[in-house]
Amino acid sequence: MTRSMLGVLVVAAWLHAGVASAQVVELLPNLEPFSASDIVLVSGANGLELRFSTTSWNKGAGPMELVGGAIIQDGTPDNPGLREVWQQIYRSDGTIRKELVGQFEYHGGTHNHFHLEDYATYTLIPVSQGVGSVGEKVSFCLLDNIKVNTHLPNAAKRPVYTTCNPDIQGISVGFGDIYRYYLDGQSLPFGDNPSGDYLIKIQTNPNANLFESNYSDNVACTRVRVNREEMTVAVVGTSCAIATATITDIVDNFIRAGSSKPVVIHGSGFVSGMNVSFENGSGKVPVAGNVTVLSSDTITATISVASGGSTSDPVWDLRVGDALLPNAFTVTR
Repeated sequence: MTRSMLGVLVVAAWLHAGVASAQVVELLPNLEPFSASDIVLVSGANGLELRFSTTSWNKGAGPMELVGGAIIQDGTPDNPGLREVWQQIYRSDGTIRKELVGQFEYHGGTHNHFHLEDYATYTLIPVSQGVGSVGEKVSFCLLDNIKVNTHLPNAAKRPVYTTCNPDIQGISVGFGDIYRYYLDGQSLPFGDNPSGDYLIKIQTNPNANLFESNYSDNVACTRVRVNREEMTVAVVGTSCAIATATITDIVDNFIRAGSSKPVVIHGSGFVSGMNVSFENGSGKVPVAGNVTVLSSDTITATISVASGGSTSDPVWDLRVGDALLPNAFTVTR
């Protein structure tokens, strides 16, 4: 064998080994919900209920693609029945793996299209009092109807999944699916619960029926302060932690109207996402910005107050999460 022939064989073997060692990877989706938004307290057919919008998006390496399969149950013109749902998982070599993941069911009312059953769950959790309630597992039609981050690798540049038919649905990489608060199923019963703080917890893919690259980011929470007498809802945080906070003091506890200043708040039980606000004073309300939880006992923030307003009660209570420090902060003129 000549030296040149040996060289060819060595190169060929090296190339073969390189190809063989290249792993085929699955381009799995990764679903993540956003915290509830557009939250309102309304009087429904069965009493008070919290209505809200939800968005889940795909930040994975491949699309969440669902295709309809065999008919499970024959339907009628008004209700076309049930069909199998298969998830198509794309691979880096262009092949596809298919897995049976659930069923499509036709939903009427304000939807009038096919939904994937058990896509999410909604839970109302009282922070200090009241009775929690778990909403029905929520079904969704999966669509690309909101652009979130199309700079991700493999992200679609424009919507791919645009119809709610039983043949194909999905969420492309970088896109999300938003369901508005006025649609059927976008609510939790509030019932006879008292005014107070509650968590609205949203979990996508609660039974892990859908194949994802990461299941640890499938939960999002919104902490709300509900006043049932005034029928109002205020968002006070986005942490899922239910911690009982205490406030010891606020350093530099005064400010001149029409200015801003940095402050430090001391206490305990502080967690990321806690809201800092002021209440029970008069005039322009102090507003906390750049809120940073440095540790469980220290928060920094920048407090701003606009000019003008009443001067009858310039002393404000400070609220951090569910903790209240009375007469904590004074606005001078």
